[in-house]
Amino acid sequence: MFASFLKLIRVPFTVALFSMSTGIGQAADESPETKAILKGFCTDLKSKKVDDRVKAAEAIGELGPKALSACRPLCEAMLDKNAKVKAAAADSLKKVDKKLGDLAVAIYVNLSIEAVEQAAVLGTVAEPLCPLIWTMASQISAGEARIGNGSQLVKCLVALAKTSPDDPGANAMIISGISLIQATGIYPKEIAEVRSESTVLIREMKNKKQALKALLNAAGKDTAVIRVRAIESLAIIYDEDNDKLITKTLEGMRFDESVPVRNAVDIALETFKKK
Repeated sequence: MFASFLKLIRVPFTVALFSMSTGIGQAADESPETKAILKGFCTDLKSKKVDDRVKAAEAIGELGPKALSACRPLCEAMLDKNAKVKAAAADSLKKVDKKLGDLAVAIYVNLSIEAVEQAAVLGTVAEPLCPLIWTMASQISAGEARIGNGSQLVKCLVALAKTSPDDPGANAMIISGISLIQATGIYPKEIAEVRSESTVLIREMKNKKQALKALLNAAGKDTAVIRVRAIESLAIIYDEDNDKLITKTLEGMRFDESVPVRNAVDIALETFKKK
């Protein structure tokens, strides 16, 4: 899948290289003129013509660190179907932010889970990497990634939550993890791990209330551990808009056969009374 791209760009990855002191994501002092120029280049990155996309990527790279706001569009361009565009985007990203560029290539080309973990540590300054991490998570879920397993998928979801809590695509990927039943190449025990961690990760999302339906299902039908986590998350997203639905669901679980579940329900209902 990545064969032609690998011929154009390949970078070794070392976790120690990417410490918090690398300066990834440092704010750029972009003038109005620079912003206007970048806006045009970023638009051209989506042109129907390959040559236009390549030239736009290369032009952004020529601006160097001044083009920091274009890191996300460049990461998106690395997902282009054309190998020349991929390479141009990756090369330019390194000129704009060397460390971020190396991380991007490590994630996309090498499918490096170490790079994904480092992105999670960096937090929102690594937000431009979201499209690449999302793609990797999608490939693992579909059984397309050679490193695919449940633990690796969890690490991708953690990175999405830490780097891109405001991103709709990242939010949707995490929510989908709550309801994951089966995935090619991932054992049932690992799938349960994905569901368990996803019920917690939604708490970091901007659009966490969108997980309401998935959490309600998990609270009533999953393992005791996951049900407890789902109930705790329901307590966090609880408000006057979903009050009746959440309260009715939990009150119906007050005499659940699982003691931890009953305790979690009691705590949640008591919390609601104080809001």
